[in-house]
Amino acid sequence: MKVRYVLAALLMPGWFLTGCYQPRLQPPPETTGPTVHLSVSPTRVACPAPVTLTATASSGVIRVDFYKQKLGADPQPLLIGTDASAPYGLVYPEQGFGEPDDGAYGFVARAYDGQGLEASGNLVRITVLIGKVDTPCPQNP
Repeated sequence: MKVRYVLAALLMPGWFLTGCYQPRLQPPPETTGPTVHLSVSPTRVACPAPVTLTATASSGVIRVDFYKQKLGADPQPLLIGTDASAPYGLVYPEQGFGEPDDGAYGFVARAYDGQGLEASGNLVRITVLIGKVDTPCPQNP
């Protein structure tokens, strides 16, 4: 970064003044976007239950959107929820996965900051195998 110096000379009656002037430089605006990391628990669902999505985002993030996609079936990811305050999280689906939901799913978090910048995080895969494995499921009271 170059700093410009301006030499100013001013003649006044009987005086010769010189001086250096260094302008105050403003830092460039932040252009680094937000970051977000997603974790899902559990990653294997064998009993009717929801999964918990948790996103860790960089400072300055004002919102995190959560998307899901049934791999091999859904052409586009579907927005399933938004959280506007840290810690960012979501329980999906609220009623829990059932046997018709068997298959592989992908989840992604997308973070937005106050500068209007956005970024997607990592893809997390889960497998739903309800009724396909010999796992005893707890009974709901």
